[in-house]
Amino acid sequence: MGLVETFRVSAPVLLSFAGGIWFIYLVASTYLSYRRLQHIKGPWLASISPLWMFYYTCRGTLYLAVEDALKKYGSPVRIGPTYIATDDPALQRLMAAPRSPFVKGHWFKGMKFDPRLDNLLSMSDEKAHTELRAKLMPGYTGKEVPMLESDVDARVTELLDLIHRDYVEKNEAMDFAVLAGYFTLDILTQIAFGQALGFLIKNEDLYDYHKSSAAFYPVMELGSNHPTILSILNSRVMQGAAPKPTDKIGFGAIVGVAHKAVAARFGSDAKKIPDMLGSFIDHGLTQQECEVESLLQILAGADSTATALRTTFLYILTSPPAYAKLRSEITAAIEQGNISFPVIKNTEAQNLPYLQACIQEGLRMFMPLQGLAGRVSPSPDGVTFDGVFIPPGTEIGISTYAMGHRRDIYGPDADTFRPERWIENDSETVKKFERTNELVFGFGRSSCLGKGIAMMELGKAIFELLRHHDFTVVNPFNAMNVRSNSVVVQTDFHVRAWPRKQD
Repeated sequence: MGLVETFRVSAPVLLSFAGGIWFIYLVASTYLSYRRLQHIKGPWLASISPLWMFYYTCRGTLYLAVEDALKKYGSPVRIGPTYIATDDPALQRLMAAPRSPFVKGHWFKGMKFDPRLDNLLSMSDEKAHTELRAKLMPGYTGKEVPMLESDVDARVTELLDLIHRDYVEKNEAMDFAVLAGYFTLDILTQIAFGQALGFLIKNEDLYDYHKSSAAFYPVMELGSNHPTILSILNSRVMQGAAPKPTDKIGFGAIVGVAHKAVAARFGSDAKKIPDMLGSFIDHGLTQQECEVESLLQILAGADSTATALRTTFLYILTSPPAYAKLRSEITAAIEQGNISFPVIKNTEAQNLPYLQACIQEGLRMFMPLQGLAGRVSPSPDGVTFDGVFIPPGTEIGISTYAMGHRRDIYGPDADTFRPERWIENDSETVKKFERTNELVFGFGRSSCLGKGIAMMELGKAIFELLRHHDFTVVNPFNAMNVRSNSVVVQTDFHVRAWPRKQD
């Protein structure tokens, strides 16, 4: 028998042998992975494969699937071979506390939007992260942005003008989901770069931003939840298809606008402007660092606040008792002469208890960002929390949505929008609510720097919308479409508005 004949006979045998070895390896590795976390219950498929998370991520309902799993199996729940999720606020605080042994998990790597450099969210080096937060904080808190509140006021006025001009006078329904996105993007670009892009003035989805970002978010979350997919997305082949600052439309076009605004501040004839970007530059950020942070501002700032505004407004409009009580509070405050015109001041809005209760309740019912934001249990010993051993290297995601609906924290009506819970309960109970609900904005070293700005926008916008107009939902059977891929996409929230008749 010749060499060729020997190879012809052996090739099928070798292929079968190699296939057998691969199959044995696959079964063994799957079994070992399963055993590692077998004491933590969860969906059967999730214990042996990442397909469970993949399926619900593709559907845009992972946050709901995790909540259902937590209700069925308890916390923590296993949602992947090496991934668990929790709705325990104490565990979230432990993981994000200063000097915590937990480190950022894979999810954060998926939040690196610019391949050149990590942003504040994706950065894993804790020392560098702390230093960058210190440089960014004065700009986000508004201490070095004297025009911040007046810039927000100007956008509130533009929103009201748009509603009156294009919808009330024409007696047409508006898609408030769209208008909320325009509102928060114009605020963000104004306070961040010194000039609003003009979404509200033009009443147009400039650069097709919302359309393109809605298509981008599912891909982003798949990468953040699945290392293999992220490796593919970061490959040279796929990088060519990624959004670029030179794009004329889509997310890349907005990136290009941000890059131009940053470049203008580093030019030879650059002028010092007291806005957020100016604060960043004053505290030593380089041009590249400013460009990278600008993307995070847009995604984590504008889109998340728009989600909070839409959701809270929807719950108010579809809850007759809340709508009536908030209207009455607004009317009483105006009649008492305690409210500025044309736009309420932030300090005045903070002193309206029912308005603030509605905002807190809206954040509780549906958090603005739905990402798992997993952290990894410390090596080499792992950790035991509440009697459950979490082996080293296990990624622990946070279901803030499920946390906000826990009956043992918020009561038997935790699934219901009822702002009164923030007012009627005793101070200790309300304090417990607040300590849990503040986790919507993260905690410790991962707390949201833009929380104060977001709360200002919500208070001003909701007050002024209801000061000037009465609203009704056009289609209460399907009030708004929602899809969540870490960042939430909400569409078709159609409402009608009429000039408000004073009580």
